[in-house]
Amino acid sequence: MNTSNSAIPVIESVVASHRERMRFLPSYLKTPRNVMLFEGLLYTMMDKLSDEYCGGHWEMHHVTNGAFFMSPTDQETYHCSWSGNYYEGDMSAEAAGITATLFALWYLVAKTQDQGLYQLYVHLKDFAYEHKESGHILAAID
Repeated sequence: MNTSNSAIPVIESVVASHRERMRFLPSYLKTPRNVMLFEGLLYTMMDKLSDEYCGGHWEMHHVTNGAFFMSPTDQETYHCSWSGNYYEGDMSAEAAGITATLFALWYLVAKTQDQGLYQLYVHLKDFAYEHKESGHILAAID
């Protein structure tokens, strides 16, 4: 019997620096078309997710497993609801951003059938499972 403690790597996020912002989305999404589609989808998904969202500045986050997400910065928490599955609850800006990013990536994958984008979605969902608000994120995207 092997009793060694194998450390399972923790998936973490790091806010992108101001210098990284211009190349952030192209580094993950690869094509200008994907970047433009994703941005529109992201803002639309956040608008549908929360009536409190009014646009504004977004932070960009690298995730240590190769994923990324963006989160709005105009307030700390959002009351969120999703009519497609009757989810309703309060989320931090980070959790709401993860949720909106997951929705946007899923729609982009459906439109493009791109395996690389699908892997980004899977990696972000893996991060969502470990997030302190995983119950809210996963209930919203269910």
